[in-house]
Amino acid sequence: MSEKTVFETPEFLALQAKWYKKLKKKGFVDIEFVTHTGLQLPVLRGMSLMDVKKSRDRWGGSKAEYFRLAEHHLIAVEAEYGPNSWQYKAWLAHSEGACTPGVMKRVPRQKRSRVKAFIKAQVALIHLDQ
Repeated sequence: MSEKTVFETPEFLALQAKWYKKLKKKGFVDIEFVTHTGLQLPVLRGMSLMDVKKSRDRWGGSKAEYFRLAEHHLIAVEAEYGPNSWQYKAWLAHSEGACTPGVMKRVPRQKRSRVKAFIKAQVALIHLDQ
């Protein structure tokens, strides 16, 4: 049996459930998806692109809200990498709703896995900001 991370311990999950219950009473709706073990923090457990899609879908069908946040995050990407960087071009395409092949057309000299990893990391940052 593998050792559990701190985010998988019963103590953490109990504390997380307690606070999510309090937040829910105040009207807070978490954008992260629910797993079979209860509410999880995919950013802390690691995210796949399918997790990102599920997370986007949790906005209650409001993909516009997700992409508004993604577009807003473009400012941070530009500040960190510059407006001519492949990172900026990739995130710009993603924030405009481009699929992976559409993003890849904007950054043709980059490996697909590198671009996907960058987008995944930026999505995680958006989640942490919320």
